[in-house]
Amino acid sequence: MASHSAGEIPGMSLSPDLAALEPALEHSWRIFPCAPRDKNPLLTDWPRRASSNADVISRWAEKYRACNWGVACGPESSVFVLDVDGERGENSLRSLVEQHGTWEKTLTASTARGTHFYFQYPAAETIIRNSASKIGAGIDVRGRRGYTIIPPSTHPSGTTYQWAGEPQVAPAPDWLLESITSAARPIIEASEIGILPEGCRNDGLARLAGALRRKGKSRTEIESELLAANLRRCRPPLRDDEVRKIAGSIMRYAPGGLDPLEAAWQATQSGGSNYERFLALAVHLQKQRPGQAIALPLERIAGFFKAHWTTVSRYRMKAVAEGLLDPAGEYIAHRRAGSYRCSEMLTKMLTSGLVSIVTPSEQAKSPLVSITPSEQALPLVSTTQVTKASERENFPPASVQNWMKLRSQAWEPPTFVDLGDGWKKFQEQYARA
Repeated sequence: MASHSAGEIPGMSLSPDLAALEPALEHSWRIFPCAPRDKNPLLTDWPRRASSNADVISRWAEKYRACNWGVACGPESSVFVLDVDGERGENSLRSLVEQHGTWEKTLTASTARGTHFYFQYPAAETIIRNSASKIGAGIDVRGRRGYTIIPPSTHPSGTTYQWAGEPQVAPAPDWLLESITSAARPIIEASEIGILPEGCRNDGLARLAGALRRKGKSRTEIESELLAANLRRCRPPLRDDEVRKIAGSIMRYAPGGLDPLEAAWQATQSGGSNYERFLALAVHLQKQRPGQAIALPLERIAGFFKAHWTTVSRYRMKAVAEGLLDPAGEYIAHRRAGSYRCSEMLTKMLTSGLVSIVTPSEQAKSPLVSITPSEQALPLVSTTQVTKASERENFPPASVQNWMKLRSQAWEPPTFVDLGDGWKKFQEQYARA
């Protein structure tokens, strides 16, 4: 069972219209409000502010009328979720169960297109990361730093999420945990490249329309291309009037200009290490597409850095391992590209000024962390600046410490560096602050 923060006692004082949230509170899940008929959190720091306190939840319900609700998955709530989406996901799950022969009955929720299966988060040494179609086509996983929408929320289509299955949350089968924690991301089949399923159709066609507009295409030409792409790529196709509406909306933009990746690169501030610039590039791309997956084509990004694509691949793998980027789609091998989402922590870190490199002129103005001679190649970090930024952003010390550790690893080459006594002293000093 998950532990609660100081002074937080769950209780069951919810109003009747929130009765569907009681299963979440019974399991001590930490939940938070999301936009009505949407999946976007209404709290800017939901991983930290999510709560299992019924009084806090009731106040949120009063403030955010008709809101949806999300559960913060991971060890803090002692739960992770298997999201089986549509017929494609059902077929994948059926094939996996037939292959391994075991399945656990557990608490589930029906969604607009599929089912959420809730499982107990495993022992502390096991990390469940967020993934999309990693263990099978149409099967997503929400674990550490992830969330999923729960009943009585309403899908954009108008469908209401409903609890189903067993009332208890069961441990996941061993084979499922093994698949989630060790399976390589599947390579998308050639026949599936470019296919736009429900939930991706409008966005995919809008991106195509933008690319055509940058090439100077007219409205008639864009409509023709989109209608053909709709029939060829969308599953199922959109109505023709919806496609023409997408074409019309893109005509607001003047022809020419930079594509989204080029624009994000130009917006990325120079300075710092290449790894930092890669992270900043991802954040700028995410700002252009809030709530949507972003594409990170390795070879194109490597061209910006004037480096080999394998170097950018290491940056990407490092960001995923640190929980800063969440995989959001299949990897397309021949394009060396995949889809990702920036974690809340990454966006917060790179926009808050939490960490900065102290220039020689600043060293005399601000006390520095003591370091050993072997650490002289590492950046000198102002504890004063970090503390001020932490207080300004209301960021917990643990997050600052994690970022400091990551920040020290950002220098070339992108490999792990042992900070030794200097890092330990910083931890001790900041823990007392």
